[in-house]
Amino acid sequence: NLKEAAELDQIDTLSLIVSGLIHDFKHPGLNNAFHQTTMSNLAIRYNDQSILENYHIAQSFKVLKKSSYNIFKKLSSEELRIIRSRIIKAVLATDMAIHGQVNNQMSNLLTREEPFINKSTDLTEFQSKQVLLNIALHYADISNPTRAFPLA
Repeated sequence: NLKEAAELDQIDTLSLIVSGLIHDFKHPGLNNAFHQTTMSNLAIRYNDQSILENYHIAQSFKVLKKSSYNIFKKLSSEELRIIRSRIIKAVLATDMAIHGQVNNQMSNLLTREEPFINKSTDLTEFQSKQVLLNIALHYADISNPTRAFPLA
């Protein structure tokens, strides 16, 4: 159970759920390589860096900023800052350009003997949890082709 093993709180859990919901919001159907090669408006706007991921995040928060869709309106400014940071980092981690980096992070987690959240490492507890959220969303994103066709 990821929630228990990673000691995720309500803010972490909400961040992961929202990240999963928005990670492909308003996807235009073309990949980052296409946007870079063609110097599309999106590539120019996001300086060729995680183009679609940045687009999904920006478009999602544009909608969530509207009062009728603002699911975060009852949160404190600190909680909102944390959730927004977590969502941005998790969605950026779905960029296939960093797939190798995410795989290395996962391998490191699986081969060590310490618990997922190890308070004696160089990473803070907050950073350790973020790595886990990033990995969870990244692998959930790329697992879609392994599903039966009606579910995919």
